[in-house]
This record gives sequence, structure tokens and C-alpha cells, in this order.
Amino acid sequence: MHNGSIFIIKEDNTLVKMEETSYDSEEILQELLDSYPDLLAGDQMNRENPRRWIPLAREFGIPSGMNGTSQWRIDHFFIDQDCIPTFIEVKRSSDTRIRREVVGQMMDYAANATKYWPIEFIQNAFTEKYVKDGKDSIQVLNDFLGIEAEDEADIEEFWSKVQENLRNGVIRMVFVAGEIPEELRRIIEFMNDQMTKSEVLGIEIRQFLNVDNNFKTLVPQVIGLTTNAKLTKKPASKHQWNEELFMNEISNKLGNEAREVYQDIFNHLSSGTYRIWYGQGQKSGSIFFLYEGVNSHNLFCMWTYGAFELQFQHLKFHPPFSELEKRMEFQSKLKELLGVELTDNSLNKRPSFSWEKLKTEDARKNFFEILDWAVKEIKIYEKGNLKGWEI
Repeated sequence: MHNGSIFIIKEDNTLVKMEETSYDSEEILQELLDSYPDLLAGDQMNRENPRRWIPLAREFGIPSGMNGTSQWRIDHFFIDQDCIPTFIEVKRSSDTRIRREVVGQMMDYAANATKYWPIEFIQNAFTEKYVKDGKDSIQVLNDFLGIEAEDEADIEEFWSKVQENLRNGVIRMVFVAGEIPEELRRIIEFMNDQMTKSEVLGIEIRQFLNVDNNFKTLVPQVIGLTTNAKLTKKPASKHQWNEELFMNEISNKLGNEAREVYQDIFNHLSSGTYRIWYGQGQKSGSIFFLYEGVNSHNLFCMWTYGAFELQFQHLKFHPPFSELEKRMEFQSKLKELLGVELTDNSLNKRPSFSWEKLKTEDARKNFFEILDWAVKEIKIYEKGNLKGWEI
């Protein structure tokens, strides 16, 4: 146990000291991950493109042969937005097996699941989980993929890619504990350095309590992201876009008028508040505009096929736009100032509108006004609410 402390500043500017405390049981960590998958700290794993998670199953059976009965059970099985199967094993820091058996167990899980799991088995487990939770599994997947309605082609492509990654060993193995022992850290870093297709990570989810004020805070930290591991796993087949390539593609696909619109928007936004991130799509180019406050807020994206895409699917995870009412306010401003009408069920997804909505200079000024409003709302929230720091 680190026995560290963090401090929270209350509204009256007094400090509240919170002491690091171990978990009473492994089950507490299990339940937390099931309810709050973002505790896996996908933003630490990939800051350019934070990992998003869809939980598929808990205590998921793994056979030791084709059509065999389950010999092992993995604590959690998640998939990220790139269809990478993620195996998660949870242990209390005080469990001595975290230093010995857990690595061997994970290797058994991965070796057999990649060979013997049929995709239908995974799909059925996914459906059963959300039926049990009282949710529509198709709608859950639609929301995760950011599609407006059930699109059989997109859903089929998702499961096909999951199966392909599984068979090719493109997986992620994650060890979760309140504290990762030094011995396991070294093993994780060594394995992650050596593997090219698979990723091996540890995640400490440290718990801090203040009993007097009934405060509790969880602080996740990813272990194993060495420089060598990042280089080893760097995708070789991506097409890295930049401003010149992107704008040339706009000219080729949409014409010179569209290029002038795109270029004007890019010039205006890249000179100030926003961080620019270029996509790596093989067929279509993209430029994302992010506001970097305490958290990273992905606001919108320009695509070479003519779409301007709002990133509600990302914004919904960070206040203030985690509140539906605030996203509805965004929706109202788009309608009022640009004539862009978004459906209510698109406010958890990635709705888009055509570049032609921004043809006129007045329309672009209105668009900039909407973005300025969004950034201002983020700043107001962060100034008033995110005052804590870690020691």
C-alpha cells in the first residue's frame, strides 16, 4: 500500500485530506468495473484516441478445447472501439496469487479463448448480459458504435472484426488491483515490450477515503506503457493525414468551393483555443478539434467526404456535456444559428451535417459562436468544480 494522500478543496476553500485505503473485498472492485468501465483509464492508454469500452460479460467461461465445457472464467471481458478483445483479471493487493498465479492464469485464458471461442458464443453472452440488466443489447451496441439506428452492415462488421482480432491474437490483457506489486509491474512491462500484436497492462485503482466527511475517491493509473512497447505496437498500416493531404482531398472530392470553406474553418480554429488531431483512415481523412481543459473534450470532426461530425459520443463522458440538458442546449443552438436539426436520440452519438451548411461567412461565424459557447461552458464548469490535486 502506497499510503499516500490526496486533498479536496471544499466550497469554503478548506482542505479535506483523504487517506489511501485498501478495498474490503475483491468483489467491490469487480462491481466498480462492471458499473464504471471508464475506470480502465482508456484516456491514459491512448491520449490521442482514448479507449472506450463496452462490457460484454463477467465471469466469462473459457473452454480448453473445441466445443468443450468452460475450464476457466475470466473476471471481465470488454471490447474497445477498435474491436480489440480485452481480458480483465481483478485481484486484491493482499492476494498473494497476484504475485504468482495471476500471470499464468491470464496466459491460459488468452491462449484458449483466441483458439476456441466462437464469435456466436461472445455475441450470446453480450445479449444475455444486457437482457439481464434490463437493456436492449442492440441499442447498447448502436450507442457504442455511434450509429443512428440498427445498421446491420455496421453491426456485422463490428463482430467480424472482433472475431478477426481474436483469431489473430490482437488482444489486450489487463491486471487490475488496488496496488500492483513491483514484481508484477516488471512482468507486465517485460511482456508488453516483447509482444507485438497483444498488449499487456496493469491498472492500479487506488481508493482514498475521508470517513468524517463520507468522501471517497478512486484514482486509476495504467502500468506498462513503456516507450519500447509504444513503438513495438505502433500500427504500420495507417494512413496519417495532415493539413495538405486533407485539403487536397477536399478539392478532389468536393471541389474548390468546399476547400475554401474547410480551409477558412481550419485557419480560424487552429490559430487559437483548439488542439488539432489528424485521423489515420485508409479511405477518408478526418481532422478533430479538441479543447484541452482539465479533461480532453473532443468537440467536432471534419471529414473529407463532406461531413461535419459532432462528437457527443465523447462529450457525454465529461461534464458539463455529460448532462443531457447541456447537450440539448448544444442541439438548440445548432438549430437556431445554423438550421441544423438533430434528433434527440443522436445526442449520445456522432450526428453530422453537410459542409454546405457552412458555405456563407455568416454561417461560419455562427458556427464559431457555438463552439466558443461550448468551450466557455467547459471552462465555467472546470473552474467551479475541479479544484482537487494529488500529492
